Amino acid sequence: MRLLKFGIVAVVAVVASLWLTRVYAADEGHFKTPEEAITAFMDALKKQDFEAILATTAVDRMSSGYDFVAQAEQIKVIMPYYAMPTSDPFFISVNKAIYTAEFARSVQYFTYSLMMTNNPVIIDALREGHTYANPNYPTAARDMFDAVQAKRLSELSISKIGTPLPEKVNSERQQRLFSKHAKIFQGDAATERVALLSFDGLDFLVGFSLIRYGDDWLVERMMSWIAETSLFAPAKRITPDEFEALIR
Repeated sequence: MRLLKFGIVAVVAVVASLWLTRVYAADEGHFKTPEEAITAFMDALKKQDFEAILATTAVDRMSSGYDFVAQAEQIKVIMPYYAMPTSDPFFISVNKAIYTAEFARSVQYFTYSLMMTNNPVIIDALREGHTYANPNYPTAARDMFDAVQAKRLSELSISKIGTPLPEKVNSERQQRLFSKHAKIFQGDAATERVALLSFDGLDFLVGFSLIRYGDDWLVERMMSWIAETSLFAPAKRITPDEFEALIR
């Protein structure tokens, strides 16, 4: 009976994984520059089209090309919540579900950090990845529900895209690190960019990491380590002058 139950659970897991990857299977885009990939990513986000967002990303390439051993050797530790070894098509399907879910989370956190910026009581907790609980603010959930609306994403606009701390990014040491990182996913190069966004009369910073495969750049994640953008609050308030200082 236990074996039967285990078999049923395993089948359900496989079906669910394959369903998820089919639902969000989008044709991979071709972007000759990091800026083109980011622009397409943000255009898809404005249109609230998750499949189009995934088409700008390296989800497929990373899922099948991830080098489990090289990653562990590079960071000197095995991270169980990273992707699985790509030794079997089943694991590759699992990896695709993992990376797809990561972008879904990024869109979720980006939306929260963008639309809740005028509510510091809530956003400060969310920015640190904490849950929010305040018995003295009983309407918090309703206020957040009312503020977070998908149609508002259409108001987004890109003011400028640049390289964060270009002297650091272009340094020989950082380029070596980028190259090593790209090779973990069978890529040819990697880099980071930041974008200055305008939304609801305010300016925001958002970071991106990208990987190049051949001539095509694809988004790896909605985060810049060099610009120190947050996973939990990808959209960070910034002034145009501060942005110019960051990319100067």
